[in-house]
Amino acid sequence: MMDLDLNSPLLSVRDANLLRMLLDKRMSYAEQGRGREAHGVSAALLIVWQTVTQPDIPIDVTDTEHLAL
Repeated sequence: MMDLDLNSPLLSVRDANLLRMLLDKRMSYAEQGRGREAHGVSAALLIVWQTVTQPDIPIDVTDTEHLAL
């Protein structure tokens, strides 16, 4: 899992809350053995993290070769 700093000064309170909610959802899916869902939420986390911390860099949605988005 990527390193997320929920205390980063680059994040607004809303951004941090969104990331926290996604992390909680990912953990919930993982604890239930729902790996595909956990993987999907991980991809969403990466997209949100890149969007809020690197606004000038194009978002790189890596192809996971699992299912098309």
